[in-house]
Amino acid sequence: MDRSVAACAEAYVRALYVVALPEGGEAVMRLGHPCAPLASVMAARGVATACFLTAWNPRSEPRSDAENQADQDRLKAEIQGLGLTWLAAEGRDPDGGWASEPSLVALGLTFEQACDLGDAYGQNAVLFSGADGAMRLVFCLLGRAET
Repeated sequence: MDRSVAACAEAYVRALYVVALPEGGEAVMRLGHPCAPLASVMAARGVATACFLTAWNPRSEPRSDAENQADQDRLKAEIQGLGLTWLAAEGRDPDGGWASEPSLVALGLTFEQACDLGDAYGQNAVLFSGADGAMRLVFCLLGRAET
């Protein structure tokens, strides 16, 4: 595995994924671990899938806040255009080595839609979950190989 790909994968594994819950508060998710609060929200909304994604910093290359926010707003509109809802979220470095990235959790997005949006916004990866709320890392730009 290329060193930069390995470093990128390690950053995704170490990150904390935080979602704002509709009833208040937040849930902190780790890759591969069920998230009961997210699973409850999904069940209440009648959806069996969720995707954690962002439009910020395509291909992990920093851009201005204005550029990132414009694309994030466009992503939100696309999800709403699909008739789906989203929850505010962010990816955090537990060691503070990189700035938190505004993100969202799209409820009811299919796996194919998740990969398509990740590709469209130049993201290295998205996180995809079934009904248990356990997010799994999906590398968009590496042939959509789920890890």
